[in-house]
Amino acid sequence: CYIVLASFVLVLISLFINISAVRLLVFYIGALSGLGIAIWFSVGQISGLRQCPDLLNIPLCFGSGILFVLIIIFGSIKTRK
Repeated sequence: CYIVLASFVLVLISLFINISAVRLLVFYIGALSGLGIAIWFSVGQISGLRQCPDLLNIPLCFGSGILFVLIIIFGSIKTRK
């Protein structure tokens, strides 16, 4: 959970960086590493090898995966404009 939090923090920090190339680098490092971790633990949850914490009977690794996908989609739309 702390590694996923660090990925969210990197995405948040990227909002405050003024240099465009560095901002994109920090954003995509945070977003893609978080997505990779979420996919890793989601596959483990589905296969029964790992147990993710859950909220309302929904594993949080699924939720973080969905959030990182949305962050990447909206972040890529923003960088095109």
